[in-house]
Amino acid sequence: MNNDDGMASTRLKPLIERAFDASVNGVIVLEAIRDEQGQIRDFRFGVANEAGLRVVGHTRETLLGHTVREIYPASSGLLEQYLRVCNTGEKHTIETYYPEQNKWRAITVVPIEEGVMVTYLDITARKKADEAVSQQAQLLNDIMESGPMGLVVLKAEPSAARVQDFSVVRMNSLFRDEICQTQTDLIGKPLAAAFHNARESGLLSRCILGVKLGEAQEFEMPSGANGHRSWYRVAMAPQKDQLILALTDITATRKAQLAYHSQAQLLESVLDGSQNAIVAFDAMRNVDGQIVNFRFILQNEANRRWMNRTDKQVVGYTLLDFYSASYANELLSRCRQVIDTDVPYRGDITYDYGNGPGFYDLSIVRRGDGVVLTMQDKTSEKLAEDNLLANQQQLEAANLELRRSNDNLQSFTYIASHDLQEPLRKIQSFGDILKNQRATELGPDVELLERMQSAARRMSMLIQDLLTYSRLSTRKEITNSVSLNAVVTDVLLNLELAVAESGAIVDVPELPIVRGDASQLRQLFQNLFSNAIKFKKAGAIPHIQVRTQRVIAADAPTLLDPTRTQGYHRIDIIDNGIGFEPRYLDRIFQVFQRLHSKAKYAGTGIGLAICEKVVNTHGGAITATSQPGEGATFTVYLPI
Repeated sequence: MNNDDGMASTRLKPLIERAFDASVNGVIVLEAIRDEQGQIRDFRFGVANEAGLRVVGHTRETLLGHTVREIYPASSGLLEQYLRVCNTGEKHTIETYYPEQNKWRAITVVPIEEGVMVTYLDITARKKADEAVSQQAQLLNDIMESGPMGLVVLKAEPSAARVQDFSVVRMNSLFRDEICQTQTDLIGKPLAAAFHNARESGLLSRCILGVKLGEAQEFEMPSGANGHRSWYRVAMAPQKDQLILALTDITATRKAQLAYHSQAQLLESVLDGSQNAIVAFDAMRNVDGQIVNFRFILQNEANRRWMNRTDKQVVGYTLLDFYSASYANELLSRCRQVIDTDVPYRGDITYDYGNGPGFYDLSIVRRGDGVVLTMQDKTSEKLAEDNLLANQQQLEAANLELRRSNDNLQSFTYIASHDLQEPLRKIQSFGDILKNQRATELGPDVELLERMQSAARRMSMLIQDLLTYSRLSTRKEITNSVSLNAVVTDVLLNLELAVAESGAIVDVPELPIVRGDASQLRQLFQNLFSNAIKFKKAGAIPHIQVRTQRVIAADAPTLLDPTRTQGYHRIDIIDNGIGFEPRYLDRIFQVFQRLHSKAKYAGTGIGLAICEKVVNTHGGAITATSQPGEGATFTVYLPI
């Protein structure tokens, strides 16, 4: 050791002696080793007591006089720690575990003149106590966190020797996250911070009473905010001035109870809202297990009215107590059969509830070891059915009479077509003979003969038109395809003479093919074309134009089917004749309706009625538009 080192040791000796005297813990003194510039480059172990040597695991010979770098060549951190204490003049304490000794020590490094003093305080007992406390705290925390309940510890906050509020001491995460649903730290906060309705729900008063009486309590309480409502079962355990609250969420149970209650109310409403009588029975068995009777357990409002008995007068009584013997025995047998076979029964019964015999539809279904009876009152339906049967018989009689009338009409048609025409032909023939043989003798009176023959011809035409009108079917299924081009060609051939005499111009485009009856469609177009020629304006050449287009059902007259998806063919027959007043539109399609005298325009007044019947038979319609002197347009709609 050089002189400087010896002088340092001499100066440190009093300090070392005081350290040994003051401490029973491990003590080691290290001397600072400085370079020529006075900078500390290492520390030398100078003094150590026995406790200090045991701590570092050395003897005096292996430790004292050696430097930190020699003893701990790989630990630069220890040297830096000593340097920091010397440079700052502040002590430094760390707690270190020594596994080979199973001890905890608090190592304190304090600066001294020309070095540092290291003391080793055994804190194993304290560490173990802290660890035990920590373990207990962790165990308590694990217990609080592992349970299915929300836990909160409250501390009473007395004021003027009276408990008026509580503060939150501890809680588990379930209470914080699910019950309080808050991110705010509630520790130290008042009870109202954890339970917003603590005062209104009575929780605060219960907590005050719990601390005052020191007795455990259990109760249910609502909780919730922002429209979220929950129910909890609360177990309260007082511990001096603290309360432990364990909250179990019973919201699902409460909701199930409410749902059950609601379902029960709904079932009662459904049952009481039914017009049918509904009764539930439980089977009553003897010692051998055989069903001997059924006991009422439920009835609805309809059954109350029919039987005129309240639930108190019915429930608990038996089937045999109320119904007549014959009906009760039959009903008992049916109910037994349903339970034994598990096959529902349904049938018609007649029973008198006190207002006369009624007709009922009885249904029996199994319900566990019992049955549910439903009786539907069919009395009015049965009476209506009887009335319907009587009306049907009357209708069949009327139909028979109608068939007889139709047969008579057919006979009339035959007579009209043969027997009535024959006298008219004779009148015309004899008139021709008289006119040819006696014209000279008759002189001016021959005009009477001619007028008689004209009347006979008109009568013959009228009969012929009536026969044509009566033979048209009102509506039948027609499936034949008819070319309207061919129909119009035939019509123009028939009207060839009238067209030639009048000089009429007929403009016909390509016409569609429709489903229909060719002969009836010829009558339709022949009547329309002949009218256009007949009712021409004086001095004018008749001009007939035919136009056709497809239209949807919505654009057709309202009297046609508006739901028909295929639509209709619209065919316009336009003339330049004398026209007619629009107010006569409804009259022109009626039988025998004429707008002009027969002296001016020949005809029977049936032609347009025939046209309307033809289009109706084909499922179509006909209408017209006109103004006097401006011609007329007849529009025909035929199904596509």
